[in-house]
Amino acid sequence: MDENVNTIINYIGDMLNRDSINDEEKLWMESHIKDHEKPYNLLKKLKTSDIHLISIINLKGPISVKKLPKLSKMSQPTVSRTIKRFAENDILNRYYKVQNSKETVVALTITGKIIAMAHVDLEKQIYKNLDNILSSYPKRDVDTFIEILNKIKNLRV
Repeated sequence: MDENVNTIINYIGDMLNRDSINDEEKLWMESHIKDHEKPYNLLKKLKTSDIHLISIINLKGPISVKKLPKLSKMSQPTVSRTIKRFAENDILNRYYKVQNSKETVVALTITGKIIAMAHVDLEKQIYKNLDNILSSYPKRDVDTFIEILNKIKNLRV
C-alpha cells in the first residue's frame, strides 16, 4: 500500500477515534460550563449525537419533532427516544401545537440552552483554530485539500 494512502487512513482513523465519551471537545465544553451544576452533570452523560441534536434544536427551535430525523440524520425511533430522555432530564420541553394536537414541538430549557451555547462556543473555537492553520497556506493549496477531502468523503467501495 502506498505510504501516503496508509498515512491518510491512519489520520482519519485517529480523528474518528477521538470522538468518544470523554473526547477533547466534550472536555472543553465541560470546562466552560463547570459553574452550572445541572448542565455540567448532564453533559458528562451525553453522546456526541445528543449534543448535535441539542444544537439543531437550539438553532431551529422551537421545532416539530417530525423535522428532526432529516436535520440530524438520525432515525425517527432514535430521535423519539432521545427527545424523551431529554425531556426527562429537563434539557427540553415538549408541547403540542394548538392547530394540530398530534404534532409535538420541542424547545430547549435553560439547561439545554447552556449546553447548546457551550457547543456554539466550541464550534467558534474549532473554526478559529482551523482558520489559523489554513491561513498559513496558499489558497490554491487549501482548495486542493478541500477537493481531496470531498473525493475521500464520496469514496465508495
